[in-house]
Amino acid sequence: MSRDNCSSIAQFIKSIYTNTMKKEKNIQAMQGFHLPAYTEIPDVGLYLEQVVKYINSFFCDFEEMKITNSMVSNYVKSKLVSNPHKKMYSRDQIAVLFFIAIAKNVLSMEYIRICLQERTTLSTIEEAYSAFVKKMHDTVYGYKEASSASCDFSANEEIALNNITIAVANKMYLERYFAQFKKA
Repeated sequence: MSRDNCSSIAQFIKSIYTNTMKKEKNIQAMQGFHLPAYTEIPDVGLYLEQVVKYINSFFCDFEEMKITNSMVSNYVKSKLVSNPHKKMYSRDQIAVLFFIAIAKNVLSMEYIRICLQERTTLSTIEEAYSAFVKKMHDTVYGYKEASSASCDFSANEEIALNNITIAVANKMYLERYFAQFKKA
């Protein structure tokens, strides 16, 4: 066997190993995803920096979901979140911020506003947040099940493709759903 062939085989094996390790890291991150139950969210009132630290502590492996002090201040200024009472945020406000932190990755602020307005007509913040957490956990759990079913590199690509198409299809549906509110 030539030196070039050995080098190519070694590179191929290394790429399989690297991709397998990346997949394992992704699966571990998904397995570690957890949102607090409504009753686990502090109800003693937290200052802005405390709120941001608390929320971000749940997103250690999910940088895209983290929020900043200025983001929270902007959410308050734009009335997505009610004003804090004596600079302290309540459990309800923190629950809304959890929703925004996650939803901002796929929805515009305009669409998040619509979701929050619709929620107020249908349920309490506690009920809406609890339903959201259950659905997020069910979805992430379903993803973990599908991901752990196979270790084949091509299966990993298939899982990624599947999740991309689901995300795109969901985005397509949501664009039409929110368009109804623009017409009204």
